[in-house]
Amino acid sequence: MPMRGVSVARASLLAGCLALFVAAAARIPAELDLMAQTGRDPALVYLRVDADPLVFAPAPSVRAQRAQMAECDDLMVSVFAQLRRGAPADKVAAACLARAEAILQTSPSSSAAHLVRAGAFRTLGQPQDMVDSLLLSHRLARHEGWLAARRLRLAFATGEVSAQTALRQALGADVAVVLSSEAYLPQLVQMYRRNVDQRQWITDIVAAADQADQRRFLKGLRKAAAAVDGNAEAGS
Repeated sequence: MPMRGVSVARASLLAGCLALFVAAAARIPAELDLMAQTGRDPALVYLRVDADPLVFAPAPSVRAQRAQMAECDDLMVSVFAQLRRGAPADKVAAACLARAEAILQTSPSSSAAHLVRAGAFRTLGQPQDMVDSLLLSHRLARHEGWLAARRLRLAFATGEVSAQTALRQALGADVAVVLSSEAYLPQLVQMYRRNVDQRQWITDIVAAADQADQRRFLKGLRKAAAAVDGNAEAGS
């Protein structure tokens, strides 16, 4: 290729890269604004939802979408969702369901969005839709610890773990994923301690895991028990 042609090609490539950089940089302020909108105080959301409806701005990036779905999931399993059962909780669930549906229009494989649909259907009294959405969330992200932990949290909150269904098998796989994760293992330990009727089920899964995972789980149980004992002594 003649030198002039090479120069033109390099200039075109540089111009293209610069255009991409400018376009990406232009999205940063909007992305930061979207991230800042998440993490709202659940108490205030539920207390004000009648006068100040829960609204989610369109989020083009996967990161912002995940942040919105994580916030929705946290809101719908919070204690305030129970305290404000009825119209306030239904309004939060409906807003989260609408946002999840919008994300699925462009990202149908979003496991987080299917998880939020499950939580919304639970609140809105649609148990079969909740189960179907939980299964979809599992199938689309079998090995992501943060989603496995959240699916288990929702299932324990609804009592669906005890059902002898395909969902129980999927949740058992989620237990195994969380068990092998240093980051999310403490959540499994807390679920084990709080859900006495499901301890044997979790124990059976732990017994089938490798010894390293078993040791981590037992260590986590001892640590949690010690923390409770320490708090009891401090309060006496």
